[in-house]
Amino acid sequence: MRRVLLVAYYFPPLGGGGAGRPLKLARYLPASGWAVDVLTVRGGIWSAVDESPLAELPPAVTVHRAPIIIPGRLWGSFRRQGTGGAAVTQDRSAGEGGGVLEGMKELLRKGLYIPDEFIGWYPFAVRLGARLVRERAIEAVVSTSPPHTAHLVGRAIAAKTGVPFVADFRDAWTRNPSFRRGEGRRGRIERRLEAGIAGAARRIVTVSQGIRNGLLQDHPLLRPEDVRVIQNGFDPEDFVKGSLPSDLAPIPGKLRIVYTGGWLDGRTPETFLAALRAYAGKSRRQGLPEIEAVFAGTEQAAVARCAARAGVSALVRTVGYLPLRTACALQRSADALLLTLSDRKHGEGILTGKIFQYLGAGRPVLAVVPEGEAADLVRKTGAGCVVAPGDTEDVCRALTSLAGSKRAGRPLRGADAQAAAPYTRQAASRRFASLLDEVCRG
Repeated sequence: MRRVLLVAYYFPPLGGGGAGRPLKLARYLPASGWAVDVLTVRGGIWSAVDESPLAELPPAVTVHRAPIIIPGRLWGSFRRQGTGGAAVTQDRSAGEGGGVLEGMKELLRKGLYIPDEFIGWYPFAVRLGARLVRERAIEAVVSTSPPHTAHLVGRAIAAKTGVPFVADFRDAWTRNPSFRRGEGRRGRIERRLEAGIAGAARRIVTVSQGIRNGLLQDHPLLRPEDVRVIQNGFDPEDFVKGSLPSDLAPIPGKLRIVYTGGWLDGRTPETFLAALRAYAGKSRRQGLPEIEAVFAGTEQAAVARCAARAGVSALVRTVGYLPLRTACALQRSADALLLTLSDRKHGEGILTGKIFQYLGAGRPVLAVVPEGEAADLVRKTGAGCVVAPGDTEDVCRALTSLAGSKRAGRPLRGADAQAAAPYTRQAASRRFASLLDEVCRG
């Protein structure tokens, strides 16, 4: 069996969406002939903790952890421990524009942390990674971002050891809608760093065509054949083995709308919540089912405030961060799943990992997203309906349609198994293994 080093800051027990792709690559690459050495962080800080996925890793996966230095361990004072072992962040985003703590973080990002606040991991990860390559006959290095520090680590390890380097972009870097440091000295530095990664990588992998197109446009020396798209996916096993706690069971007779995840890149629940208020008035007049909107994730205080401003607090339930398989069970319990994306610049190229989880759940998707790759995928798979961000009336009409179908005993369906089959984590891992075979052939 060949061996690859996977450099991933986000890896269990760090939870959240960023850990999903590296976790599943580690889980399924061995089936295609690649043993995996994971290089991740020890003592890292993030918004959620979930140790349970570590139990699914096969014997061909070994996890190595390098420490990180964060001056003053600043983030530690911003965290509190939630129930069930899940760490919960300070309140941010969800249409709130940040807050005092988020503003402090942004100042530190701009002034001290280049390319990001995880740069204190770099020297330790490079030292350990280079040693692992030499001692464990590793044939390739794959780094996955964000954080983009991971790419700096992967490039340095490859340069020290001479093995080929593959850079995996789960999100865009300098074209990310949340890249607010684009002007001035800081922006120029990060663009040079991105160009350095583009020049050093034997192959670049992106999760969407939009990210690929942006990299090719910004770095014209890249050959198109060296920049590949391997989308995210879902793992059917997570839905089979997930179970829903009794306190999260649906309320009989209500239309359950579920949202799972965070509120990055300008995403906001405000259009949906405004439509929910309009629907509530209509439903009473027309005898339609009442809606139960359930939001699961790490930033729910802001969601609760948005709901209060919209006057729909009684219809909204926030449940905090859930382990992956519990979140999958919650998705399966829904009558419909809410997907939101910002219509900010470059937002059309965002293909969030959440959409693939929703395909796996098989429930109809209410996609409040701009025209682009996410909208195209919802339509291609027959997963649900697409509504433009800000179009409250259209969202209300979609809710009314869902409610009418439920009242008539004909609940709508999402993507069927055949349409979703190409988007499994197993399929994505096979494509990644083929790329590694190609890279190591020279």
